[in-house]
Order: sequence, then C-alpha cells, then structure tokens
Amino acid sequence: MGISVPQLPIGVIVQRTSSTKDDLPKAYKSDLSGPLDRLRSLLDTSSHWRVTVNTRLHRHAGLGSTTQVVGASLIGAAATTGRTLHLQELFELGVGRVSTVGATLLYSPGCVLEFGYLSSRTALPAEGYSRHPLLQDLYQKPFGAAVRLTPPQEWTIILAIPKAKHSLAGTIEDGFWSTHLPASVESSREIAYETTMRILPGILVGNFNEVLAGLTAVSKQGTKPIEETIQDKQTKLLLKDLRRSYQFASVSSLGPATYTLVEHPPMQAELRHLADHHEEFDFISFPMRGLLDEQNRLTEEE
Repeated sequence: MGISVPQLPIGVIVQRTSSTKDDLPKAYKSDLSGPLDRLRSLLDTSSHWRVTVNTRLHRHAGLGSTTQVVGASLIGAAATTGRTLHLQELFELGVGRVSTVGATLLYSPGCVLEFGYLSSRTALPAEGYSRHPLLQDLYQKPFGAAVRLTPPQEWTIILAIPKAKHSLAGTIEDGFWSTHLPASVESSREIAYETTMRILPGILVGNFNEVLAGLTAVSKQGTKPIEETIQDKQTKLLLKDLRRSYQFASVSSLGPATYTLVEHPPMQAELRHLADHHEEFDFISFPMRGLLDEQNRLTEEE
C-alpha cells in the first residue's frame, strides 16, 4: 500500500541540452546517471538532459523520495523526445527493484494498493522478475495499482520525518532485501488475509478500528519486525510512544520515517507535543484521501 503526501511536493524539471553530458543535481547524480544511460539505449537517442530537483526532503529518509525523483526524471526526459514511458518500462530501467509502490504513485497518485511482485535472485532487471523462483520460470512485470482507495475524509496520517537520519540505500539496501526476502509462505498468507479481510473492507465501509487492527497485524509480519530492529534508539522510542498514544505505528519502508493513522485530524498542540519530545523528527499530518481529492479536482478542470 502506498500513499502520496500532498504536503511534501517534489518538483522535477527536465530539459534537453546541447551538451554532450547530462547536467544533474549533485545529490542525485549517482541515482540518475545509470537510469538516464539506459533510457538513451531504450529510446535509441544521443540526447542529454539538465535535471533540476526542488524538495525539502533529504535523500533516503524512508519516504521513497529518491524513487519519485528518478522516476519523474526519466518520464520527463522521455517526454522531451515525444515518448511516453509506461510503468513496466520504468521497471526495466531500474526503478522499483524491490517495490514499485513509489513508481506506481507517479501514475496513480493518492492512496493505492498495488499488485506487487516477487523478485528473482537470478533474473536480470531488464528481463523482468519471476513470479515464483521455485515453482515456475514465467517472468512477471509489475502492473501498478490494483485499486485506488478512498478512505473517509477524516482519517489522517501523522508522519514523522527525520531531520538528518538516513535509511539503508544502495548496495546495503540491496543486501538487506536479498537476505530477508522472500518472506515465508505463512507470513505472506497472513498479510494477504489481513489485507483482504480487514484493511480493504474496513476502508470501504469506514470501520476505523478494523483497519487499525489489520495494519497492526500486518506490521508484525514479513520483513517489518526486522526493519524495526535496525532502527536507532530515537526511532524505536518514537514507535513506542506512537503506539502508546494511537495503538498503531510503523516505519515507512526501511525507516527512519515513521507514521501512524488516526480517525480524526490531530490538533496542532498534539503535533507540537510530539515534536517537543522527539526533536530528531518533524511532524506533519494529512488526510489519507487528500491528494486523491486534489487529483480529481485537477482532472475535472482539464
């Protein structure tokens, strides 16, 4: 499940240049160089681009912002040549090696549940990934959003954004996923059950407690418990305090960004209280369906 954060927009501007090399932001040069080279091969072009990124988020905070920047840059670069990139092509270019939630949100912003896929330990990214490495040799490509969700208007995410802490990234992140995936069949079955029997029905009928129970159960399965063990002392304390106050809390991706779900928008005093007790984080809140409403408005205006 992925959610776009309306209060944290990322601006990406891509322009073709007459230069013989790409002009890339220093902070994202290592993330963009390889994908842009692969894009040139895909498009059979010698074009180069200037990429400008405007965001107040630092890289690898655990919010998927780097995926958004790389994906948006590739989509924009292709657009300058008159080409539209599709999700599966982004995947083949290396965006979403472990999860395509972030890439999916580029095409379906809001609150989405994606189909997901299981990566093979042997298949090359350009070949796609196998549906199950032991049972069959068919290659599976990601298909994006299975459904766009519309939670009740009052349901709100409280998000804790690390001011300086970083998540795992690069080869270290790859090593983490390689070590801990795939999850066990039993754990995968539990996640699927809680998602289809509690979380999705709860959102559809507006049963907050059922959704919270499902999220709590899912956060104890798969790699989530392991993701929590690698967090530092301050993030673990934040998780403990959020769960004491709101019942549920989890790290976003590999952390250290952390979130909880509340039934009604919190008072500003609540956010200030959290910020006073957890100075390593900034706190914001936003409705789960807020960006979906905004996207619908923009679509109607078009």
